[in-house]
Amino acid sequence: MRCLFRICLVIPIIIIIIISTLTSTLTFAEVQQRYQYFGINATLTQTEDDVLKVNPNGAKANEGFVFTVDCAPHEKLVFEIELKGSTTVYLKIQETNARGTFIRETVSKPYRLTEEWQVAKLLTTLSGNTKQVDFLVLTVDQTTLPFYFQNINVERIKSIQ
Repeated sequence: MRCLFRICLVIPIIIIIIISTLTSTLTFAEVQQRYQYFGINATLTQTEDDVLKVNPNGAKANEGFVFTVDCAPHEKLVFEIELKGSTTVYLKIQETNARGTFIRETVSKPYRLTEEWQVAKLLTTLSGNTKQVDFLVLTVDQTTLPFYFQNINVERIKSIQ
């Protein structure tokens, strides 16, 4: 009976240790990989502290990065991201249908970045034909100044009917 009691105590402790070991090995970079990012006339690199750096080419305004998410028509989405740098950027949400045809876009106010992290947000309600959404962060002006991002989140808001 004592042996069974010890086993009942030891097994949950072992399971907790295994789970905590597995979860503690996930880096910020691995969490960030839930989306695949693509540069738009810019190069993306990961810094030593697992932050992603965007280096615009400087050929024109509207350089930055994009990632895509599948979605359902009429969803309410909040695009949230932490940014820092020495330039001005804006957020854009572009909606496309099942054939990839552009439907519409939602654009944020400009965010003047500093060396302190700031949260930028953009809210939209998708049209009835939307199947896929591109989320973009783009420079306002032509620049080669880099900017940095982390903690991207796309939240789906449930409607109360």
